[in-house]
Amino acid sequence: MAGEHYKVEKEHKRLPDGWEWQHWPDGSGSLRAPDGTGYFSYDLKTREFRLAMEHPVWEYHPALSLDEFIAYAEGEVLEYLKKQRKKSGRGIKGQKEARRQDKTGKKSFVMKG
Repeated sequence: MAGEHYKVEKEHKRLPDGWEWQHWPDGSGSLRAPDGTGYFSYDLKTREFRLAMEHPVWEYHPALSLDEFIAYAEGEVLEYLKKQRKKSGRGIKGQKEARRQDKTGKKSFVMKG
């Protein structure tokens, strides 16, 4: 696709910084991780989608909208990142997580470098 440009969007703003959607003029695209790895690809002309982070295969889904696909993909990425943080005890980009309580007593995560 030499010479063609793609559009980069941060769709629902649900993902951490560095995660971006690339949409190509031919109706295809994918979600790019901060390291450039592509996940959750789609082709709107053939109605094929890759719905898994690990070992994805192309699946035909004629009724799946791009918005539904993006919402699903971002939810899967958030769950994956959450599991990775639990496994390693570290946050995104190698940051450690620390629990803190705000004034309401609600616990939240704070990223520390």
